Amino acid sequence: MPSHDRQKVPWRRAFVLIGVSILLVSGTAAVGTFFFLRFREARVRDSRYNIVAVVQHCHQNEGLKTSLLVELLQLSVDQPMNLYCFDVQAAKETLLECPIITMAEIKKIKPGTLYIDYALRKPIAYVGDYSNTAVDDQGVLIPFKPYYTPKNIPELILGLDSDPLVPVWGSVLEGAKSQLAFSLLKAFNEHFAIEGCSVRCIDISKAFAVSCGQREIVITLDERAESLSRRVLRLTVENYSEQLANYLVLRQELNKRFMDAQDLPSSISRLVVDMRIPKLAFINRMQ
Repeated sequence: MPSHDRQKVPWRRAFVLIGVSILLVSGTAAVGTFFFLRFREARVRDSRYNIVAVVQHCHQNEGLKTSLLVELLQLSVDQPMNLYCFDVQAAKETLLECPIITMAEIKKIKPGTLYIDYALRKPIAYVGDYSNTAVDDQGVLIPFKPYYTPKNIPELILGLDSDPLVPVWGSVLEGAKSQLAFSLLKAFNEHFAIEGCSVRCIDISKAFAVSCGQREIVITLDERAESLSRRVLRLTVENYSEQLANYLVLRQELNKRFMDAQDLPSSISRLVVDMRIPKLAFINRMQ
């Protein structure tokens, strides 16, 4: 086959073509970048994209007030934040810094709405050693007000040595006292989920006292027969499970006596039931 010589482009012309191509590409990119920046700047300044609404979804039945979420994210009506200036990742981290929030996701919805999906810790008891503090089932200490509505949950008195005024929210209860407190809460949830009986307070501040004679668990119950009856149980650390089971048998007789004593209800409406001695229960009127 005959061979054909390829036409060669002079080197000067090649350089000119390359230079023109570079100028065209860079010029087009520069013009595109210029108009994109102008468009982005105009969009940031456009009041139509100001955040004017927050829509929330909580994974629990009781969520936070929207005003609290707005406050946590430092959003303001007087100084509205543009949706395109809002940092979603930074806002998510801010929400997760709140000790009651366990999960948070934030999405932008044009033109001016934030959608917040989150989950909260569930308080299972108040902690009387600290002000405005509750604890969840993981042992995490959390603030109660203004995030939760009042709840009928017991109060734990642990006898902790730390300063009750020092913030402890977000820390985890640890040690023998906390383990005992959660064991008692579990026992009550399993065996005392009965109508007319509720746990008001669990005091284990003296459960590990140096003196054996001072060691005790004090449980305050609200019993309802015909009317409210306050019961204070005094138990030992070693045998509290057995003693609680014995009280479940004894309470039937106590409630029967309460309902039968219509003429003197105050004489048995506030009782101390001391069950620390095996096979015995000392019952006294509370002063």
